[in-house]
Amino acid sequence: MFGDYFDILNDWMREGESELELILEQDLLESIVTNYESEFDVLAGFDSVEFYIYDGQIPYALWLIDREPTDHVGITIYEEGGIKGSLVTDSEPAIDWARDQYDRLRDDSTKLESNMFE
Repeated sequence: MFGDYFDILNDWMREGESELELILEQDLLESIVTNYESEFDVLAGFDSVEFYIYDGQIPYALWLIDREPTDHVGITIYEEGGIKGSLVTDSEPAIDWARDQYDRLRDDSTKLESNMFE
């Protein structure tokens, strides 16, 4: 399942016009490194990709796309290993809410340095 995400993100980053910042729970990071090590290494190898590790639980996947002419935000709920629901919008109040949530999570996270898995 996550392999498809890596394909999409790695292709996106190869185009060279994007930056990516991901906040991951510690358990999720460990699972990714265990099950998708080579795909993770490729993604982590891009200079425009940064990872942050959150020491706690994040109850949903939250993502923001800053792109002209309209920004978008999405939230995805996972349950029992699969997607339970997803919402995408360009609503200004939703984007403001998502930015606040994201900033709070990032402020409470630790930046993953490239040498942490060597």
